[in-house]
Amino acid sequence: MGTTNRLAKFAEICIVCTCLYGHQEFSHHKFIGLGTKQGFPCNITDPVIRLIMKLTHYSDLGLRLLMYLTMRYGETVTIQEVSVRFGVSKNHMVKISHQLTKSGMIESSRGRNGGLRLAAPPGKISVEEALLATEDNFDLVECFGADNHCVITDVCKLSGVLDDAREAFFRVLRQVSLSDLVKNKRRLEGSLLPFSEPAIVKFYSRSTSTPKRKAKKTA
Repeated sequence: MGTTNRLAKFAEICIVCTCLYGHQEFSHHKFIGLGTKQGFPCNITDPVIRLIMKLTHYSDLGLRLLMYLTMRYGETVTIQEVSVRFGVSKNHMVKISHQLTKSGMIESSRGRNGGLRLAAPPGKISVEEALLATEDNFDLVECFGADNHCVITDVCKLSGVLDDAREAFFRVLRQVSLSDLVKNKRRLEGSLLPFSEPAIVKFYSRSTSTPKRKAKKTA
């Protein structure tokens, strides 16, 4: 396997780890360790790692929501269920689901049996599409943006290296679907927090009399 393909494979491993476990579980130090095991020095893997670590908490939760909807594809899932099972804020999930609904990534329905579901088969949704639905800034350095004032832009070689790393990053995401992320569905299910549907409690007004039991006939 060539160096480029090996680097792409390393990026894929990092991306999947981030999607599954989040930034808290996989720190920059752990990613460097993964790169070393793959035979890459730090100066090669560091740009790729920094790009992956740049993902915001918002996008992180958005990917987890899409992964959960993939696991439950064909069903309708409530925001309450997702927030409980991942142990995250319901308010955050409300904002993320609204954004993903606006982008056409998921469908939302109201009512007693309402909730969220994927708008398309998970095998046809790439991780790149999912990420771009929640993240709009992948400028690793100042010269990538419109408001660039770096004086060495015209002669700097760093931007070219980082641009190649960014392209490799998106190339990997393009090749991975949501279905690919949940191939270990049983293990994922076992890692999630338990959730039980709230019991339905019926309330009667005081003016409503409860039905009387029929008296037993005596012989």
